[in-house]
Amino acid sequence: MLAIFLLLSVMATNFILKFFSIKYVSCTTPFGECPQDIKEKLTSLIGKQIYSIDQVNIKSHIPKTEIIEVKTQLPNKLIVQVNIPKPEAIITNVNYPDSKFLITEFGEITAVADKQELPLIKSDSTFPLSVGQQISDFTVFSSIKLAKILKNSGFDKFSVKIEDKDIIIENISSAKVIVSPYADPAQVATTLQQVLSKATMSKSLPTRIDLRFKQPILTYQ
Repeated sequence: MLAIFLLLSVMATNFILKFFSIKYVSCTTPFGECPQDIKEKLTSLIGKQIYSIDQVNIKSHIPKTEIIEVKTQLPNKLIVQVNIPKPEAIITNVNYPDSKFLITEFGEITAVADKQELPLIKSDSTFPLSVGQQISDFTVFSSIKLAKILKNSGFDKFSVKIEDKDIIIENISSAKVIVSPYADPAQVATTLQQVLSKATMSKSLPTRIDLRFKQPILTYQ
C-alpha cells in the first residue's frame, strides 16, 4: 500500500508540475508587441513553473529592459509588459538590408524590428547597425522627423532613403521625391500634398518630384 501511495503521490506531483509549467509567454509594450529580440529572450521561460516566476526572474533574462507589469493566466500563460522608448521608424542599412531595427526620434536604436507598422528608413552608412547604437548623423535625424510628419499627414506605405546626403522618399504615388535634409518636414508634406492633388486633377502624375529648390521641379515620362 505504501508503494502504491508513493507512486500515486509522484504521479500527482508530476501532473501538477506539468500542468502549471509555462507554455505561452505574451510580451507587449505600450506601442504594441514586444520587439523580436526581447520575445526570443523570454521564450527561455517556457517550461518553468509559473508560480516561481517574478520580476526578478524575468529581469535576469532582459536586464536592459524596464518591466512594467508581470501577470499570470493560469494554468500556463505568462503575460509581460515592458517599456521601451517610443519608436518612430524602422531603420536599415542598404549594405545590410536583412537587418532592421526600431529607432526613436532621438536616433536611439532600441530593438530589432519585427512586424511594426512604421515608416522604413534606408541608411547608406558603411557600418552595420546594432541595438543600443546612438545615431548622430543629421540626415538620419531629418529622415526620422520627415517620416513622422508624412505618416501623420496621411501618407502611407512609403520609405525614406538617404542617398548622397539627400533624402529620397519612395513609393509616393509611384514618384521619386527628393528632399534636402535641411527642409522643414511640415512644409515638405504640405507641398507634396499640393503637387499630388494638382497632378491627380490633371491626370498626369510626375515620376520625379524635386523639392530641394524654391519651386518644385516635376519630371514626367
